[in-house]
Amino acid sequence: MDKCPCCERGFWRINDFPIVLVVRVDRLEFPEFVEGRRGERSIKIEESEKILPKKVLKLFKEQRPRRARFGGMIYTAHADGYEVHEDLTDEYKRAAESAPVEKYLSTLESLAGQETETRNVLPKFELVKFDQHVGSFYRVPNTDALLDVRKDVKTDADGWINGTAKCTIALFDDAHFAYSVDMARLVYEGKLIGAPVSVFP
Repeated sequence: MDKCPCCERGFWRINDFPIVLVVRVDRLEFPEFVEGRRGERSIKIEESEKILPKKVLKLFKEQRPRRARFGGMIYTAHADGYEVHEDLTDEYKRAAESAPVEKYLSTLESLAGQETETRNVLPKFELVKFDQHVGSFYRVPNTDALLDVRKDVKTDADGWINGTAKCTIALFDDAHFAYSVDMARLVYEGKLIGAPVSVFP
């Protein structure tokens, strides 16, 4: 069953269901690099000696990393040159490790194996509505970060829907998302009142 039997509205996200069984919550590893869009540029290999900071050039020549952080920027090496992006790693890490986010993720983990009202698995943060293309997100208190728990993956099996929602944290950069980081994976079974809507094996 992938839609409401009464109004035939399709079930697409975790918050389409009044009740969910939280099957599993998996914390995901925080990425080593988080890039922004401000300051984005490409540097050809022949221009690198003049443009790249000397410390960065030395690092790439001696240690040959694929990426390096220096002076608030992230440098990525390619065969024909380098890409440069604003370094937002620390800013995202602070938001991801903030007390409100940690408390929310811990609450999610405590619900594993339990059937509960869907509102109990959603953040108790302010819901901020953007345009129809961006959608709505939860604002993390005392930060500039936004939380999204509705990026669902849906697969059909014998007429049922397997639900997997990702808890994603994001920041805005010049009215666009600079980047989003997946922090946790929530596997659930969506249910109508007293009737299963999806079964996760």
